[in-house]
Amino acid sequence: MMMPFPYRTRISDTLIHNAAGRAAAILPAVALLACLCACSTHRHHDEGTAASGGPEHMIPPAPDHPQLNRFKSLKGRWVESTEGGEHAGQTAAYHVTAGGGTVVETMFPGTPHEMVTMYHLDGDTLMLTHYCVLQNQPRMRAARSKRDDVIQFRFHDSTGMAGAHEPHMHEVVFNFIDDNRFEATWTNYQNGKPAHGVTMNMVRQ
Repeated sequence: MMMPFPYRTRISDTLIHNAAGRAAAILPAVALLACLCACSTHRHHDEGTAASGGPEHMIPPAPDHPQLNRFKSLKGRWVESTEGGEHAGQTAAYHVTAGGGTVVETMFPGTPHEMVTMYHLDGDTLMLTHYCVLQNQPRMRAARSKRDDVIQFRFHDSTGMAGAHEPHMHEVVFNFIDDNRFEATWTNYQNGKPAHGVTMNMVRQ
């Protein structure tokens, strides 16, 4: 004997309601399990990344540029010397960072006159940014040359300056004598012309 249609509908509604209730009870557990799995995968990925030093495919090889390589070779501590070979007291330190793409020069470290200069490439051109005690930050471009034992930088632009009339480092010439000696001549400009210069004779410490 067939049941009346409304009765069958009530049974169906009850079954659907019960199934929905069970699903609602299960869903939070499923969501929690999915979250735990995701966290575990992320943790293992981070551990693998930390162990390997980062995804290798995201780190390009260090640039191979003769002028930049010359500055990389300065890695370590240096001290200024007099013409007689005596230490003049001023020091500088160099280290390589940013995956081999930048050299950090710290002049007069630990003193009130401490300054930092960053050497890096812009395309195929070596550039520097000099963070000066004059509270400006001139950028200079290296002249193209087949030689890497003499590197000349000239002013390109700057931040922290209202105009070129203000005192700023405008150019610097590095003369690399050998692996343990180099000279750096820095020239300061004011009112659009050279104001004074200083040559530092540096020896490896």
